[in-house]
Amino acid sequence: MNEKHPLDIISLIFGVLFLGLSIPVLLLDTPLSINAAWALPATVIVVGLLILGSALMPRRGPVAEIEEPSGQAF
Repeated sequence: MNEKHPLDIISLIFGVLFLGLSIPVLLLDTPLSINAAWALPATVIVVGLLILGSALMPRRGPVAEIEEPSGQAF
């Protein structure tokens, strides 16, 4: 059902880097710190916009062709 895919090391590095940089901004008092009350709503809005954008983008790759019925009964 779920096929194993190759490890994408670049995405892993950037994901860990983003996570490592975002946690101190949310938790510590830094010049970049934000009000924690805005963190969840802003995240939900951004994720919603990303989902909407991906739904509106055209699909890549060939479209599977549907076979015409041959008219023969089983």
